[in-house]
Amino acid sequence: MAKYSILIPMYNAEKHITECISSIIKQSYNDFECIVVDDGSSDHSSDLVKKCIGNDRRFKLHRQNNMGVAKARENLTNKATGEYIVWIDSDDYVVSTMLETLNSYIDKYQADALVFKYSILEAGKLIDINAFPEDKIFSNVEIIKELAKEINMPGFLCNKVFKKSFYANDLFKGNFKMLEDYYIMPDLFSKCDTVVYVNSPLYIYRQEEGSITHNLNIEILKQNYIISEKRERKILGLIPQIKKEIGIGRAYRAITVLNLYSDIEHFDIYKSIYIKDLRKNLLRYILCRDISAFRKIGAILLSFNTDAYFFAKRLKKCLLTCR
Repeated sequence: MAKYSILIPMYNAEKHITECISSIIKQSYNDFECIVVDDGSSDHSSDLVKKCIGNDRRFKLHRQNNMGVAKARENLTNKATGEYIVWIDSDDYVVSTMLETLNSYIDKYQADALVFKYSILEAGKLIDINAFPEDKIFSNVEIIKELAKEINMPGFLCNKVFKKSFYANDLFKGNFKMLEDYYIMPDLFSKCDTVVYVNSPLYIYRQEEGSITHNLNIEILKQNYIISEKRERKILGLIPQIKKEIGIGRAYRAITVLNLYSDIEHFDIYKSIYIKDLRKNLLRYILCRDISAFRKIGAILLSFNTDAYFFAKRLKKCLLTCR
């Protein structure tokens, strides 16, 4: 049994899957298995994976009918045999020392989970996402507070490592179009006594227009809002006294959605809801020490005059482009 199970849900990923698999093959630490589940791809993704892994017995490829990413994740966790689970999205890749670095932190701190710095690859440029300025150890309560605020703790699995034993058999149940990992994060962190933040960029998250987050419709947005509310109730069920952090997270989420998805058809149905959420929690947001003064000013402007906010945003982009 390997110490780490690297799990990859895959769907129509022929453009980047070779780079993804190659980055795993190049790992300097070798005590791992890598399992890929192809969720009914209609392109050559599986053929490319087979070509890339050759006879390397650490890798396994499985196919399923197209049932969605939640079902793919469920199948992956059921097949995993490692002590710890590492997730990689099929269009992303990792640095060659990722596992070696993670293993050193797990051995040093006997951590139940790790969260690590990642980089965004956008338009050919790497941008490091700095959640915290240095390595940091969190207790159970501290990490759930960070999860509630959302600012430094994104809801995806790909920059987090958890013990395999934390994944219950029914954890990924549900008809999720997206946010399946965001929804289960409180369940995973609630089982941790010690979580360590690793201040090293180990994962490269590829940001492209073709991803599902750039192809939303109003029905998915509706489902996402319901999922977010259910997650909030989960967190409050764990720690009822963190309503302040929940409010900060709700404001942060409203700003994110308003910035990313305001051009979706029929978005006006939800625009007023998110503006209301932002206004209700604006004071908590602007009093949060984790947020820069620039972002606080932007939040104030967005909450009271969306047209002026987006004009200022376009103007800033234009000025930066003209430099």
